[in-house]
Amino acid sequence: MTPPQSAATRLWTRNFTIYWLASLQSVFGNALTSVVVAVQVYDQTGQPSAMGVTLALGMLPALLSPLAGVVVDRVPVRPLLIAGDLLRGLLVLSLAAGLLGGQAGPGCSG
Repeated sequence: MTPPQSAATRLWTRNFTIYWLASLQSVFGNALTSVVVAVQVYDQTGQPSAMGVTLALGMLPALLSPLAGVVVDRVPVRPLLIAGDLLRGLLVLSLAAGLLGGQAGPGCSG
């Protein structure tokens, strides 16, 4: 007979640990990206107000998350997570491509 497992032992399975680490990396990347984009906006415009608006808009998803939770509870979650991560990745890649390609950056007259 096997001893009963505690709730913590049942929770920290291999799949959950991988998911948790991926989520942690995603949250860290989002926070870092919003700060870098805000600094880039300030570097481009020289206006602290533009940087503030950029940071405020970066916080908008966190402010809307309680409302989004109601919607997400009624639809399948996996496709939404995949679509959101793919969209975010494409946006970051397009920003990087613009910076590397000279379409955005300190020397551009956007």
